[in-house]
Amino acid sequence: MKKIIITFFSIFLLFTAADSAEASLSCSFNSCPSGGIYVLKTSDSFNAQAELPGQSNYSNYICCSGISGTSCSGGTAFLKLSAVTNAHVEENIYSNYSTNACLSPIGGETITCTYSATCAADEVCLASISSATNAHIGNCSSYSTKVCCKAATGTFNFYLSVNPPYGLASGQVTPGGSISTNVGVVLSSGTAQTVNLFIFSISPTEPTITASFSNNSCSPTCSRTMNIDTTTSTPTGDYTISICGTGGELTRCTVYGLSVATGGVEIGPPSITTNDAISITENSATLKGTLNGLGNNATFALVWFEYKKSTDTVWTKACQTTKDSVPVDLSCPITGLSPNTTYYFKAFAKNGGSW
Repeated sequence: MKKIIITFFSIFLLFTAADSAEASLSCSFNSCPSGGIYVLKTSDSFNAQAELPGQSNYSNYICCSGISGTSCSGGTAFLKLSAVTNAHVEENIYSNYSTNACLSPIGGETITCTYSATCAADEVCLASISSATNAHIGNCSSYSTKVCCKAATGTFNFYLSVNPPYGLASGQVTPGGSISTNVGVVLSSGTAQTVNLFIFSISPTEPTITASFSNNSCSPTCSRTMNIDTTTSTPTGDYTISICGTGGELTRCTVYGLSVATGGVEIGPPSITTNDAISITENSATLKGTLNGLGNNATFALVWFEYKKSTDTVWTKACQTTKDSVPVDLSCPITGLSPNTTYYFKAFAKNGGSW
């Protein structure tokens, strides 16, 4: 499984504040506040898969009080799961996964969830995730991206987000190229109202860059596609596109970073093969694989093996190391295996541009 991993930071410009009264939401990892409800289970406290609270495969859990339950009808999805168990997770603004893990508010309240390096003072941390999508999950100390939620009463409020978020080369095109991004409109509190999106400015001003929405209206939580076009005469450089939305007498804005540059060097994924195991005994074996390529323009690759019993849902990682030449034979002796038991294993490789 491979994916591009890029780290960004977000900047939100908020023009009008909405009054709200903070409600009591409390969550803990592997312990329950008084009156708490299980909202998610995990295979471990770090580098873990997740499952819905109704499943019974995992013993680690996230428990919250100040909620009425975990129904997604009228509730808020704090994470999306690739399956009901043995699942990777993603932020709720993405649409790769269809299984939602939700928090249902108590009467008169609204729950909102965001993803940040640090939860705000009025937010509670549920967990942390390794990336925005296709992610592992852990307790709040495991990864730099925290799942931050809060419950509040109050009037309609919303914020905007962009995907990928604003930062170094949020989007990159060559002169004459086009790119699109999702702009999320996320309900913060109150009952959803129509929000109309518009392009506030492009800085520095450049008439050869245009940005628009084919459909600019939605009721949060929702998203719309922003299309950005350049011409062959667009100067290379970094540009900031300010995007705003109006609704319920509020205006909220965010920014998207566009880099216009000549073609750069792309790092391709590494190539690895899983081979037959050797030296198999009742409680040991040597896992085998071949690293065939480092990946286009890559100078090294991180390699490792993962294995599990046929009845297990969690994989064990072993023999992680780096290689800087190919082809190379990979060997990983493992012990402590159970006799008369079927095991599965596979070899993995990762470089600076792939997973």
